[in-house]
Amino acid sequence: MFNTVYYKIYSSAKRGGAAAGGLFWQLLTEGMGNFRDGYEIVLGQPSSTANVIAQQAHKLNQIRKIFLRMRNVERWKRARAARARRGRWQGGKKGKRIGN
Repeated sequence: MFNTVYYKIYSSAKRGGAAAGGLFWQLLTEGMGNFRDGYEIVLGQPSSTANVIAQQAHKLNQIRKIFLRMRNVERWKRARAARARRGRWQGGKKGKRIGN
């Protein structure tokens, strides 16, 4: 079931959509035994579910990096175009400096 949910989240994130919806109410770490109710997932203990969670986190992190790079490229392109427009606006001549 976790694979199905995570596949839907991953598919949405890959297309630029929301990367949400995989909330665990009982995601615990070692030493939190007093919170156990039978439905918990304890990270650090051998578990196929914990492995699925780790794989999903890695995949979503890779998508995050890709979108971050794409955003940075777009910013670079806008800055480059703005510099080019300024150069055309000034006619390519900066003129003489006034003052010091």
